[in-house]
Amino acid sequence: MYYAKEGSYYVLKIEDGENLFDVLEKFVKAEHVSSGVILAGIGMLKDFELGYFDGKEYHRKKYSAPHELVSMKGTVADSLPHIHAALANEKHELLGGHLFSATTCILNEIFIQKLEKINLGRVKNQKTGLMELVIHQ
Repeated sequence: MYYAKEGSYYVLKIEDGENLFDVLEKFVKAEHVSSGVILAGIGMLKDFELGYFDGKEYHRKKYSAPHELVSMKGTVADSLPHIHAALANEKHELLGGHLFSATTCILNEIFIQKLEKINLGRVKNQKTGLMELVIHQ
């Protein structure tokens, strides 16, 4: 991983074979990003797991073949990334949902903004069981 900073913005270059979530964990620790916004991500992923929440539980599915990372967005709350992604296969078909795990294939370019005055956290919602966003200012 390589990254650069300008103001509160970071540009990350994640290389082939790197575990996306391990790299993000190292990055947020190194740069003390406890709260932030994952503005965009492009590149390619393989060995990834997507989930769809039906209101009661996540339905997860694993994919091993490389897919183009068409779009990635998310948050960083309590130094933990929450990511949603859209990925395209060789037939130009899109898959999407909550990204649980992924390995970079060839390259990823990720753009993150660190929040300075807003603190994001997570609290479990007893009704849904989800760890919901909590905003402190």
